[in-house]
Amino acid sequence: MKKLTMPPLALALLVVSMLAACDRGDGDGMPAQTQLVGSVGGAPFDPTLSPDGTRLAWSQPVAGQARIHVGSADGSNPVMLSGGTYDYDPKWSPDGRWIAFFGESPGFDLWVVSAEGGAPRQLTSGPGFDLPAGWLPYSTGVVFHRQGAGVVQTLVAPIDGGEIRPLVANPGGNQIGMPSPDGSRVAFELRRGSEATIWVQDIAGGPARQLTTEGLETGSPVRKMWSPDGNRLLFASRRTGTTDLWTANVETGELKQVTTDVRNDREHSWSPDGRRIAFVSDRGGKTDIWIVSSEGGDAVRVTDDLALESYVGWYPDGSSLYFQRFEQDGALGVTAADGEPRLLVQWPGYQIAQRMTTLSPDGQTLLFVGNRSGNNDIWSVPLAGGEAVPFASSPLEDQNPQYFARRAPGGVRFEPDRLLRRLGHAGER
Repeated sequence: MKKLTMPPLALALLVVSMLAACDRGDGDGMPAQTQLVGSVGGAPFDPTLSPDGTRLAWSQPVAGQARIHVGSADGSNPVMLSGGTYDYDPKWSPDGRWIAFFGESPGFDLWVVSAEGGAPRQLTSGPGFDLPAGWLPYSTGVVFHRQGAGVVQTLVAPIDGGEIRPLVANPGGNQIGMPSPDGSRVAFELRRGSEATIWVQDIAGGPARQLTTEGLETGSPVRKMWSPDGNRLLFASRRTGTTDLWTANVETGELKQVTTDVRNDREHSWSPDGRRIAFVSDRGGKTDIWIVSSEGGDAVRVTDDLALESYVGWYPDGSSLYFQRFEQDGALGVTAADGEPRLLVQWPGYQIAQRMTTLSPDGQTLLFVGNRSGNNDIWSVPLAGGEAVPFASSPLEDQNPQYFARRAPGGVRFEPDRLLRRLGHAGER
């Protein structure tokens, strides 16, 4: 069976000076970008900076697998921390001592490893997918989202291996939440059917308060909802017909629209002082990074290229952003038996989720996730080459296509599962 890879030099982790971006006027050019981690041995992805800004963690393919790495803030002196089949999505503990991550082997579970090295420890063992979201404020436990059987729960795995428990009581629905910076409250996106709303709840107990009612919101990425002072929540909403960024005052419930554009704004991240918001948008016709005042106003463009930027984060002093850049716009690659890589699918101007690919058991067909139809849908393409065709599409965001075994006359055949919905729709078919 052929091994799937991304095209060489497909991804890079970069940093850009935000001081230059904020001080310039429109038309003065883009600030210089510096590459932190190259793609020697495989393209890096999922960058995350330590709380003190001195170290960078990321995942990177090694011999056809993916491992967690840690290095200096500039990506130098890399050290491999994990040895699983496919490990990714690292999350630093607030004290900088630990890194939680998602491991696909043996069972799509949550792991933790010392940032200084050592043997990783498995914190969960299913059922379902256990995806790390962040940590409790004092590094005592990992907050994660368990997806399975059409249900999403927000749970806590104690770092000492204690009993797994819900983060807060669930008012009914698919709950995707994170605690406030001081640990006193929890904000969460609640999905009921196709509707998603934003809620807040005291972590010590008591009723949950609903802050939005339109059902068109998304708190993702949930770990970046809370403002640094814990007074506001940042979320995306389609209530105006396009995806814009909004804030909600936690105490009063007052809503404020932060961005207004005919294109979609997403992947938001508060600056450390809470005065600015970095986000990814396809405004201008390309997927780039922008920043805007947290009170709203005109957005300033940070990147302007044909690459696709994502995973945006701030340095602790607010002077720079780090982010992931997909260099080869909308492309999938394969490595043939002779080891020579070649392009399989190339969609200029559209995004393909590089990790969300599944090869059929007979090695003939590849399922992947792409947004060519306007949102993330599942597509199918022959591995030998040919036109990609839609396999599963819907108004919702789809991810993680899989194959399953079905008993049939003459034996067992493998068929593609329709899809696993994004977070609140995991397991729907």
